[in-house]
Amino acid sequence: MHSNVLAASPAIVVAIVFGRCVQADVLHVPADYATIQQAIDAAAMNGDEIVVAPGTYPEALDLLGKAVWLHSSDGPEVTVIDLPWVQNTILCTRKEGPDTVLDGFTITGAEMSGAMIIRDSSPTIVNCVFSGNQSWWGPGGVYLERSRAIIASCTFTGNEVVISTAGALQAFLSSPAIIDCDFVSNRGYNSGAVELIASSARVDRCRFADNSAQGAGAFGCFLSDAVIVDCEFEGNFSEVAGGAVVVSNSQAVITDCTFSRNAAGSIGEGGAIHASLALLQVDRCRFFDNSAPWGGGAILSGELATSQITNSLFVGNAGACGAAICTYYGTAYILNCTITGNVSSWIGGGAANYAGHMVIRNSIIRGNNQGDVEWADGPPPDVAFSNVPKFTRSGVGNFNLDPLYVDPANGDYRLQPGSPCVDAGLSAAVPMDILVDILGQPRFVQGRRAPHSNDEIMPPVDMGAYEFQVK
Repeated sequence: MHSNVLAASPAIVVAIVFGRCVQADVLHVPADYATIQQAIDAAAMNGDEIVVAPGTYPEALDLLGKAVWLHSSDGPEVTVIDLPWVQNTILCTRKEGPDTVLDGFTITGAEMSGAMIIRDSSPTIVNCVFSGNQSWWGPGGVYLERSRAIIASCTFTGNEVVISTAGALQAFLSSPAIIDCDFVSNRGYNSGAVELIASSARVDRCRFADNSAQGAGAFGCFLSDAVIVDCEFEGNFSEVAGGAVVVSNSQAVITDCTFSRNAAGSIGEGGAIHASLALLQVDRCRFFDNSAPWGGGAILSGELATSQITNSLFVGNAGACGAAICTYYGTAYILNCTITGNVSSWIGGGAANYAGHMVIRNSIIRGNNQGDVEWADGPPPDVAFSNVPKFTRSGVGNFNLDPLYVDPANGDYRLQPGSPCVDAGLSAAVPMDILVDILGQPRFVQGRRAPHSNDEIMPPVDMGAYEFQVK
């Protein structure tokens, strides 16, 4: 989805969509036209360029279906669209496509229906700041409906919804690409920053910090598909569940992300991620100091959810049942993870199964309190080829030995050359699409021992998130 622009800078995106246009007019605001809307009205052909000088422009806008490059001359720091109280929004509802570009503005002042409504249109929004906007029902920032909009290098800060949905951005029946954006200190009801409903989205290289909601603290995925890559979630808060992310009746793939200091409230679950009726894949992620008072200080795989968690590191997370990972009437496959230094107030400082199903392979789960892996009201986890103290007699290939991390005091959980975890895993347990470890280095490295069985056609793998690289 939008693969041709996912790695492009805003300048490159604009150049691509306008590079074919010749003989386009350049309209200047306020030199040629007193207001931005007057310039949009006057634009006579697709490809016209509207250049807005620094200043504050108290007006609402309608882009009128025109493929114009509407941009500031000096950036969003000095060019502000201050939306008036009446009809205070920017409308993009006349089948605008990616050649309609909004670039380089601070957009603020919305008080009723949010800053921008995009319906049946797919514009490109780059280098904009949506700040201090409010809505009663829709998102305070941007609403997307039946849209494939590209939103790149934008900042959403201090936006709020009073009654429902997300503080910054909501997508309904849409497939947006959200790239290199910051979502900071937004407040919503269902989701603090971003909410997907019956949508699919690709989210790359974004930062979510200090957002809050009754539902998902930062990102809510409902009846939707999401791919989230190389993002940071820090200090987000949910009053109920999913301090950073909620995946409900949905599918989500989360890769190369960092979750730190996210929290669920007084009765909450899933300090970083809460999944229910969902398919969740987490790969090459880091979870530090997330918390939930009940289950899953970092991840809760809840009712009828199936979660696959691979190549990930969990340190310093806190929760009553499974300080790092908890299954609550759900399923979790924990593969090649390193889980240490997490704190539980009840059971399972590392992981806990509560009336669900948990499978652990090729993992290091030790140095957590209240039992590294525990269970309640259900079967014990299926643990094999792992370094988990309690399961040395109940699973094939398990042992209880110092993993010999390189420098755990300073957060380096790679394995030393003499670690007993090197080549101690089962290669057949690694999913076929998992080829690298948490650092992006090869997972299948020919080590020092033969395969466990003739069924193994790949070199043996290490236990834990980090594969020792033979020099």
